[in-house]
Amino acid sequence: MALMDDFVFLSLFAGNDFLPRQNYMQIKNEKYKEHILDTLLDKYTGYLENASCYLSERGCIHFGAIIEFFR
Repeated sequence: MALMDDFVFLSLFAGNDFLPRQNYMQIKNEKYKEHILDTLLDKYTGYLENASCYLSERGCIHFGAIIEFFR
């Protein structure tokens, strides 16, 4: 269940009307070869190898984990 929570949470970074638009974080962009969802999921896979917790669980965000993820 926590994996699904994290996927939904990461998807918010790819397309969210409440966050400022970032050109490198578009779901489909011809200028950048990799799509943001692929990039986020690849980074998330690497994060899980050494992670002590998920990014979110049952609607609660682990802010320390988020900071570690985006380093």
